[in-house]
Amino acid sequence: MPPPGQGAHRYVFRLFALSKKLKLPPRPRKDNLLDGMQGAVLGTAELVGLFERPAEQQSLPASA
Repeated sequence: MPPPGQGAHRYVFRLFALSKKLKLPPRPRKDNLLDGMQGAVLGTAELVGLFERPAEQQSLPASA
């Protein structure tokens, strides 16, 4: 979530459909993941979104 008043921030989410379960070390790095995915990617999808918080964000009313 961007800090209030800093304008819109762009977020990119990528989804990969794989043909096998990856064998990765604990807390893998990005290069471990990309190497493990070689030859196993069946398809991909991407979602891009923008999110902005106004400088003075008002709180939402409490639900009853």
